[in-house]
Amino acid sequence: MYLLRNDWGRECLEAYHRIIPKSEPVEDWESRIELYALYVMCFVLIVQPSWDDEEEICIETMKKLVEQFPNGYEE
Repeated sequence: MYLLRNDWGRECLEAYHRIIPKSEPVEDWESRIELYALYVMCFVLIVQPSWDDEEEICIETMKKLVEQFPNGYEE
């Protein structure tokens, strides 16, 4: 997952979720986090367009989410 580039981030989330459970559907939780992170990634690319790594991550995340949810949001 994009947001968890180190063990510290993973430990924080695990501690957080011991107190506040992941929202339903739990199986889509990581995908929702990636979708929310896209907003920040796109903003970073607007402000700092020379960050090639961010652009690559952003594009790959978009491709992954479109492949995972080809029909968009479904209840």
